[in-house]
Amino acid sequence: MLTGFVRPLFLRINLKITMTDVQENQLNMFLRVKQACDDFRSTWESNQRFTANYTALLENLAGIETQRKLQAVNTTGISQNKNSLKDDLIEQAAFVAKAVKSYASDVNNPELAANVDYSASKLRNLRENALTATCQVVHGQVTGTRGPVRGLWCNRASFR
Repeated sequence: MLTGFVRPLFLRINLKITMTDVQENQLNMFLRVKQACDDFRSTWESNQRFTANYTALLENLAGIETQRKLQAVNTTGISQNKNSLKDDLIEQAAFVAKAVKSYASDVNNPELAANVDYSASKLRNLRENALTATCQVVHGQVTGTRGPVRGLWCNRASFR
């Protein structure tokens, strides 16, 4: 009798970032359906199919509420920490790149100089995955170099 009425309750709501207006409207509809079911429990309690669907509705609503609570958590500290680490990486990589470029100039190695020609501003303008790869290239050039630059990555403080 109410089977067609319950079917829309099983729509999946994507809650990865924030709820859209459509999702908020669906949640409001689910809550109203739950309220109506609660108000008329005696009417459908004996129907096993409806009871199973109602139980599934309650489980879905609990999952939605869990996700909403997770979204409400303040994550700005994580972003600030990530940005701080990114700035530190850029500063260190630019310092090492400058030193290696200087060394390459001293030993007349234009290929090495070209491989580490990265300023802090160039590094800041890279996408995150490209920044990581570029810093690894700079590190690889340092570890592959013989001479006074080889220990630079670990002994950065001594070059200031």
